[in-house]
Amino acid sequence: MSIPATVEPPKQNRLLNRFKSLYVSLYLTGAFAGTGYAIYQLVTQSFQWGWLGVLLTTLPFLTLLSKAFVLKSVARTSEHMNTNILFGAIGLGLAMAAWILGYDPKEPTLVAGGLFLGYLIYDFWYSNLEREESSLLAVGQPLPGFSVYRADGTELNSETLKGSPALILFFRGNWCPFCVAQIKEIVANYQQLSDKGVKTLFISPQTEKHTADLAKKFNVPCEFLSDRGNAAADALGIAADGGLPMGMEALGYDSDTVLPTALVVDASGKIIYSDQTANYRVRPEPQEYIAILDQYGL
Repeated sequence: MSIPATVEPPKQNRLLNRFKSLYVSLYLTGAFAGTGYAIYQLVTQSFQWGWLGVLLTTLPFLTLLSKAFVLKSVARTSEHMNTNILFGAIGLGLAMAAWILGYDPKEPTLVAGGLFLGYLIYDFWYSNLEREESSLLAVGQPLPGFSVYRADGTELNSETLKGSPALILFFRGNWCPFCVAQIKEIVANYQQLSDKGVKTLFISPQTEKHTADLAKKFNVPCEFLSDRGNAAADALGIAADGGLPMGMEALGYDSDTVLPTALVVDASGKIIYSDQTANYRVRPEPQEYIAILDQYGL
């Protein structure tokens, strides 16, 4: 299962990814700050419709994000989260109307406008992974060879997967709530997968310590693995160079991460399912994997 020398894995634009990483950190900081300031104004000053409008531009998204980070129960969203866009437009419209009609000063309108624009950039630009699908991972191709490492430092080579079907999930790291929620869903369906003889692997470029911490949370006989130096992701064409949100390095994560990717391979090592999502918030349901296994009689 070696990688053909004639195939060049696709590469991401590191500079663009670092710019996106800076943007998302600044936007989220601004969104939380703007929301807090709007609440402060509504509580301490006379009521202004404009500040209520500011809350409508941010609260639906921040509530979803907070739920994702705290409960780890949001594995996916729709592509553009149209409800958030609708609330944002209503909030901006409310702030503008209050200003135009002379009820409020222009400050709430400026804040609402900036936050709504920031959300649209996040939704339509940041969430788009600018991804070129890797032909190495196309359905029907043999799984390319790669090595990853268990939390105890022992190596796992993809060659050892032959002989039984496998579900392989490349995820960004413990810092990504959508990734952890996706793993949580798969673990909830572990028995179904195990009954079919499926090996389940969760692979991330994070350190073995972070990987061990995640494995302890779920305590199931799946393989939680680290891709040292993003070597496997680079070889497979799914590396996201510089894709870590700015500031997360302080928590011990490397700035290079991986594009979320889900693969199902049969016992011979052939890829029978490949999800290379172009939006990090859009992930397959666990039943998709099970349906594929059923389709191939596995």
